[in-house]
Amino acid sequence: MFRQILRSLRGLLHTERLMLAVMVLCVFSSSLLLQFSYGLWQNYHVQLTELTDELKEIKADTPEGQTLTCGDVRSYVQALPASVTDRVDIFYCTFSLGRLTDHIDRTPEEWAAIDAENPIDYTDENGNSTDWLAASLDGDLHFIYRGGCFLDSRVYEDNLKKPHNRLRAGRFYTDEEYASGAHVVVTKDLPDDPCRGELRAIQTGSDTVSLWGTEYKIVGAVSQPGIAVPPLTAIPEYVPVMNGLTMFFSERIDRKTYNILCDTAEAVIPGRLSFPELPFPDAESVYLYRNILLISALIAVLSGLNFAMLYRFLLQRRSRTVGIFRLLGCTAGRAVRMYVGECLLLGIPVYLLGLAVFRLLLVRCFSALFPYMADAYSLQIYLALFGMYLVTMLLIMTVTVSVHVRKTILSALRGEGGV
Repeated sequence: MFRQILRSLRGLLHTERLMLAVMVLCVFSSSLLLQFSYGLWQNYHVQLTELTDELKEIKADTPEGQTLTCGDVRSYVQALPASVTDRVDIFYCTFSLGRLTDHIDRTPEEWAAIDAENPIDYTDENGNSTDWLAASLDGDLHFIYRGGCFLDSRVYEDNLKKPHNRLRAGRFYTDEEYASGAHVVVTKDLPDDPCRGELRAIQTGSDTVSLWGTEYKIVGAVSQPGIAVPPLTAIPEYVPVMNGLTMFFSERIDRKTYNILCDTAEAVIPGRLSFPELPFPDAESVYLYRNILLISALIAVLSGLNFAMLYRFLLQRRSRTVGIFRLLGCTAGRAVRMYVGECLLLGIPVYLLGLAVFRLLLVRCFSALFPYMADAYSLQIYLALFGMYLVTMLLIMTVTVSVHVRKTILSALRGEGGV
């Protein structure tokens, strides 16, 4: 049968050169389009994946000349809809603790004694030594907002425990303590440490400290910055917040969420939070990314249909040949296999030629416009695309040839066309 297929193709080269050229062009262009469409999809996939990773965090700054307070932060977060706050794993901000001498009344002699017992070197933003008792200190807040309540961020707590447990003693805040604004703190030092640094300056008892003139109970100590950090709900509303507010989301921030964040800030605390522009993918890119695989499948189907229509034209012109084969005892099944084999023998080499041209020449040309396209391909990908095209072509050609070949011998012999 293979020799018969070769003889049939040689005959077509002499009698149907133009039609064969059109069929070759059809398969060649289909091969190029299939490779390109997959590479284009993968290029947008990588770009959108990178954007997805980048768009899980957003930091809103406080404009120069404006002051953001802990009360502002609470009001802002409370005004956000649950559809937003439920997706935030961590709200993060830094509050100003101010000078330690402002938190508790001591005589100059008592301050001097504390300074002498706990010599600590402090430097300002310019690297100059400064009096640590007069320095302005700060602390970090990590919290979430669920069901109308502020809570400690368990994600942040888990991060502190991995890979090395930085909880030195005690515990973190309970949900009840955080939600109710209980006067508890987590410190960076232990009350009974021989060298407990700044904590000694505000300590009022074995497990209590004074902040803003109020006594707070020490419930734990962590090896993290922050002399003494209470829950956000236990900090006075007037306490300044430094460096704005950062939100870490569990999933990508979409444009709708971004607009809610900006609009709520402008409505609740106008002018005190400034959000950066986020690199959202344009709508056309997202639409193309979501539909490019469907486009690839349509290309394969349409290519197979075009090829089938062209080949059906050749079969009609060779109806007498089909009739003679059937008259001489060739079964319909054998005739179908022979003509389908003829299509495959013509189409597969041309497809592989298109693949080679795309891989060796066109990928380099497209790399400037689509930087991730060159890395999108592997042997498995090429085989999968080829298999998709081959199966599509095989099914369409089998149906097309079967319909034509299964005519009666008499109707085939009456058909037009040469032998």
